[in-house]
Amino acid sequence: MTVEINRQAIVETVGDVYKVVDGAVPEIAADEALVRLTHSGVCYTGGHIRLPGVERLVGGHEGIGTVLKTGADVDASTLAVGQRVGMGFLSSTCKECEMCASDDEAYCPKQIPTGFKCDGTFQEYAAFKAEYLIPIPEQLDSASSAPLLCAGATVYSGLKASGLKHGQWVVIPGAGGGLGHIAVQYAKAMGGRVIGIDAGDKEELVLSCGAEYCIDFKTEEDVAGRINKLTGGGAHVIVVTSVPAYSLAWQYVRLRGTVVCLGMGPTDFDASLAVVKGIKVLGSSTSTRQELKEALDLAVTGNVRAIHEIRTLDDVERTMWELKQGQIKGRVVIDLTAA
Repeated sequence: MTVEINRQAIVETVGDVYKVVDGAVPEIAADEALVRLTHSGVCYTGGHIRLPGVERLVGGHEGIGTVLKTGADVDASTLAVGQRVGMGFLSSTCKECEMCASDDEAYCPKQIPTGFKCDGTFQEYAAFKAEYLIPIPEQLDSASSAPLLCAGATVYSGLKASGLKHGQWVVIPGAGGGLGHIAVQYAKAMGGRVIGIDAGDKEELVLSCGAEYCIDFKTEEDVAGRINKLTGGGAHVIVVTSVPAYSLAWQYVRLRGTVVCLGMGPTDFDASLAVVKGIKVLGSSTSTRQELKEALDLAVTGNVRAIHEIRTLDDVERTMWELKQGQIKGRVVIDLTAA
């Protein structure tokens, strides 16, 4: 039976809210595949598609589903009908620039981000370039793995770039959030000793993800002092997932330590602290396809999973609002098979 209806959560214009509509099942180009999506993570940055230039766009960039059809140029030995695959943040890159040539495609200036410059994963059926689809290991279930396609890959890439060594201290402010609780698990799986910072109602989640301590920033009078004492001199690596956390991070980073910047937005930064402490500051906006595959493999061996709540397409706008308010514990995953 031919499928004609494709339920989608879309933003139609600047400043609009997500609304669910019945769209068309997309046609595929010769180098694309048609994927029947079953799950999509909801990332906070999905709200950014409300920016100028948006015209009827399907959001989302953490999708998992099954290949229904492939284009004429797709090699069946590398991508087969029936295969379970993931759609991450990168839908294509130029393959010609300095970044692409140096295996750093995540920073290609001509990249096409999924759900930002092309339709994303808040829909039942999606067309996607075959070579950018990522095989999902059979040991991983789709619901708890969908958020790893962006959140997981991003924190893994940042931790990898930090040079984290076995036994070093990693501090993660916002450790009970969508990025943070996954960062706790990856840092643990990569040999780090983890301290989380978050509100007290998220302590159970943070500790269950592998942190040795969780500091309640609402009740602890001297967060930096406590961290410096626990670690014997400060964190070797800090993974900052939200902008407000930057102001304090410089006070508990270790001499010659690293601050990994994931939270996006303006912040005050006293460069003198970086000079005096010899701090390395690095950003991580997403990952390469190779790093995403590595992140999924480590999820298998290190038992990394997104703690999540299942919702439906009709809940996307509400979820975006709750994310902005900091009300979500862990991650929200959209079940795209729900009626």
